[in-house]
Amino acid sequence: MEEEHHLGGIGSTNHKAIDLAAPHGSSILAAGSGTVIYVSNTCTHDYPKNSRNNCGCGGGFGNYVQISHGNGLVTIYAHCSAIYVSTGQTVTAGQQIGAVGTTGHSTGSHLHFGMIKNGTYVDPLPYIQ
Repeated sequence: MEEEHHLGGIGSTNHKAIDLAAPHGSSILAAGSGTVIYVSNTCTHDYPKNSRNNCGCGGGFGNYVQISHGNGLVTIYAHCSAIYVSTGQTVTAGQQIGAVGTTGHSTGSHLHFGMIKNGTYVDPLPYIQ
């Protein structure tokens, strides 16, 4: 799958995911079993940003992971301070895949959690409730 790029931020109508506030370094767990299809892990800008010190690493996502769960469903976990999986790796639901951070275009520590169905972002809430 091609790299997905950040589509908006706070106050944007293009923000296609949910942001889950959490302390820096908190565990990020896979929402379901699947295969890691993309890892971007080169951003070193793990600190809050503003409009003057913005970071575009990973298309704004900073360090992030995409997992394919089959049937066209992919989850994305962005702004990670650390990533513990690699492309091609099989993961299980609840497995620790990374740690919360503030890499990329991020004003503070949180997990940007998104879901893509057949190539289109969808509301993740119905899937995680």
